[in-house]
Amino acid sequence: MSFPIEEFVAGRMSAAGFGHRAHVEAGYHLLKRHEFADAAQAYARAITAMATAAGAPDKFHMTITVAMLSAIAERMSDSCSNFDAFASQHPELFDRAMLLRHYSKERLECPQARQTFLLPDGR
Repeated sequence: MSFPIEEFVAGRMSAAGFGHRAHVEAGYHLLKRHEFADAAQAYARAITAMATAAGAPDKFHMTITVAMLSAIAERMSDSCSNFDAFASQHPELFDRAMLLRHYSKERLECPQARQTFLLPDGR
C-alpha cells in the first residue's frame, strides 16, 4: 500500500496511529515530489492541521519538523527506489533521540523552538 500523501497534504489524516515512522514517510514522499522549501511548507501545514484536528495545536514543533525534514532530505541522494528501502538504509531516522546529537534538550524544549526553526546549538 502506498502512503496517502494527498490525504496528508490536504490535512485529512488522523493523528491516531500516525507515529514517528509515518512522519518520516510523509517527509520522504513530499521530498520526492517537491523542492525542499515547498516540501517543508506542505509538511508543516499538514502536521499543524493534524495536531489541531486532534485538539492539540500546541503539539506542533517547528524546529523538530524542519530539522527532521532536513535529515531526511540530506539522505535522499541515495538510490533507494522506495520508502522501505530508504528506511532500512537509514535506521538513524527512527531513533527519536537523533536530534539530541545536535540540539540540547533545553533548546528543543524552549517555547521559541516550537514557533520558529532554531539552528542546532552544538551540544
